[in-house]
Amino acid sequence: MSLKVQILSSITKYQSKSDPDYGTDQATTFELGPVDVFCDTQIFDRMLEYKTDDADGVEASRFMMNQMNLDKVRFGLRGWTNFQNEKGEQVAFSSTIRQVAGRPYTVASNEAVALLGIELVRELAEKIRSLNIVTAADAKNSISAP
Repeated sequence: MSLKVQILSSITKYQSKSDPDYGTDQATTFELGPVDVFCDTQIFDRMLEYKTDDADGVEASRFMMNQMNLDKVRFGLRGWTNFQNEKGEQVAFSSTIRQVAGRPYTVASNEAVALLGIELVRELAEKIRSLNIVTAADAKNSISAP
């Protein structure tokens, strides 16, 4: 079987297993999509920092996993339904435009991402990462590249 094209416009509906209403129409449903190679490159390049402190020769590296998860959600979260504030009111999803490698992307706004807890960000990021893997089942349903 040959490699298959990733469908970047696809949307996957996802409910968190930590939602008390998981599996019902009342649960919060997140709309997630894969992240393209330009965004992934930026995300992965920001994830690892390596430097040498010239003053005393100490070398250090930082693996910024939470930053990577946050960026993955920012670029992969396309919307939500049934997301409520503490008063039970629906919270509208908001987005903004961000430039990556000279290309405009519609991404989740800082205001939208700020409403998510760190554990939910980690969970959503993991799901988005899984969307970037083309499985054999996906390949059967993919379009042919020229």
